Amino acid sequence: MPRGTDRQVTSRARALLIDLDGVIRRWDWLGREPVERRFGLPDGAVARTAFEPALLEQAISGKITDDEWREGIIASLVAVCGRDTAVKAVEEWSAPVGVVDEAVLALVREVRRQARVCLVTNATTRLESDLERLGILHEFDALVNSSRIGARKPDQRIYEAALAVVGASAEHAFYVDDTPQLVEAASALGLRGHVYSSVPGLEEALRGAGLLKQA
Repeated sequence: MPRGTDRQVTSRARALLIDLDGVIRRWDWLGREPVERRFGLPDGAVARTAFEPALLEQAISGKITDDEWREGIIASLVAVCGRDTAVKAVEEWSAPVGVVDEAVLALVREVRRQARVCLVTNATTRLESDLERLGILHEFDALVNSSRIGARKPDQRIYEAALAVVGASAEHAFYVDDTPQLVEAASALGLRGHVYSSVPGLEEALRGAGLLKQA
């Protein structure tokens, strides 16, 4: 078990650092017609281009803006379908903002009654706009976005930035993410952590950290 991950609590956590995608926000594409099919593109072409590591790294580390990232996707698709089609396909692909897991959000709200909560996420500069559209921009005490600070998880600087903004030391903070390696990175700095897989599991972990009242 990684150091700090769901280990026995010796003192109550004073702050919750929590990931967005895969924890609070879900992306449900089931039943949706792929964008590529509507625009005559190869299957998965838009997403494959968008998440090409070199381009994505620039976007989530703040070297380019979200608009520049999406323009980069368009530029890569032009050779396949022409600019007009590429623009329309990327605009449609970009339109959704996901959905909020209301059960997880309810736990976050309960935690905020007694502790500070910071959203810590690898995201582009569109994050704040997405949170506003989702109606959750003000559901957190603080927001640490990789593209705004120039460091992305698992870089220790993003965890340190989150600790600083909530005013908590590592031993008094609890980190939640759906990616084990990112929880391990936080644990290496001394944070307690939980790998998210279900709402009941998260609730139990938060109670164990002293961030929720015992049932």
